Amino acid sequence: MHRNSAKTHCLRGHEFTPENTYYTPRGSRHCRTCTGHLPKKAKTHCKRGHPRTPENVDSHGACKICKPELKRVWLEKNPDHDSRAADHKKQGWTTDLIEKVRIEQNGLCAVCKNVLTRGKITGSRECLDHEHTASSIPPVPRGILCSNCNIAIGLLQDNSSVVDSAANYLRKFGK
Repeated sequence: MHRNSAKTHCLRGHEFTPENTYYTPRGSRHCRTCTGHLPKKAKTHCKRGHPRTPENVDSHGACKICKPELKRVWLEKNPDHDSRAADHKKQGWTTDLIEKVRIEQNGLCAVCKNVLTRGKITGSRECLDHEHTASSIPPVPRGILCSNCNIAIGLLQDNSSVVDSAANYLRKFGK
C-alpha cells in the first residue's frame, strides 16, 4: 500500500473524490483541481452560437452552418487561389493555355457546344481534357469539355472506335 493512499485530501485541502481524482498511467493519484485536469465541458455550441448536434458537425468537428460562410470570406480575401491549379499543371495545362483555349472555343464545350460554367458543380462545368496514355508524360492537353462530355468520353474509354460504335447504335434507333 502506497504511503499516500490513505489520504482523503490533497496538500491544498481538496477532497479526493472520484470526480476530482486523476490517476497517471503509472498509478499516481493527483487532485484534478490543483493540476488542471478537470474534465472538459462538452462544447454545446460553436463559436458563433450554433448548436453542436451530430447533424450539424462534420467529421472534423467543424460547424456545418459556419463552414460555407467562412470559406466564402476566405476566398474573398484570397481571390487568386485556385484549388485545382496544381492538378491542371500536372495535366499539362498552364493558365495562359487555358485562357487561349477558352477564347478559341468561344467559351463552349469542344464536343456538345454548350456554354461552359466555372466553379459551380453542374453538367456544364468546364473540365480540362488531356490525353490519358502512359506514353504522354506529362499529359498533352486536348480541349475544354463540359463535365457531362468529359464523363462520357471517360466511360467510352477514350476510344474513338467505341464512340463510333455508340453513335451507330443511336443512329440505328433514330437518335
